[in-house]
Amino acid sequence: MAKRLAREWRLKFYLNAYHYITINGSRGETHPHTWEFVVHFRIPSRSFVPFYEFENGIAAFLEPFNGQVLNETDTFRDVLPTLEGIVETFLPQFDRILTEAGGQLLSVEGSESPTRTFIMRVLDEAAGADEGARPGTDGGTTESDRPVDDEDMVDELIHEALK
Repeated sequence: MAKRLAREWRLKFYLNAYHYITINGSRGETHPHTWEFVVHFRIPSRSFVPFYEFENGIAAFLEPFNGQVLNETDTFRDVLPTLEGIVETFLPQFDRILTEAGGQLLSVEGSESPTRTFIMRVLDEAAGADEGARPGTDGGTTESDRPVDDEDMVDELIHEALK
C-alpha cells in the first residue's frame, strides 16, 4: 500500500507585551509576557515555499502589539486578553495571511510560559462532529473524546475526567 505524505511547516513568533486580567470585577496587576505563537500550516502544491511571505505577514500583524498593554488596544477592547482570548483573536488573522500567501492553516499554539500552551486546530467542517475524536476502548469514540462546542460543558467534562 502506498503511503501518502503531507508536507507541513511550523513557524514561531514572539510577542512582548503586557496585559491584566479582571476577575469578578477586580482588576489584577498589569504584567509582561513574552508570548510564543507557533503557526502550523501546509502548502497544497509542491512548489517553492515562500517562507518570507508567511513570516513577514505575521510579523507585520504582531508588530503593533509589541510593548503595548493588550487590554488598551482596540483589538482587545471587548476581549479579555487571556492566553485563550489572544489565540482565538489572532487565529483568523493568521489564517488570512497564510491563505493570501498560498498556505493552509492547520493550528495555532500560544504559550505564555514554557509550561502553558493553548492550541486551536482548524477542523474541516465537512468532516462532521467526529473530526478529531479519539477512538474509545471499544473502537468507537467516547463522549469525552468529542470536540466540545459548548463552553459551559468544559468544566463538567474536566471534573468528570479528574474523578
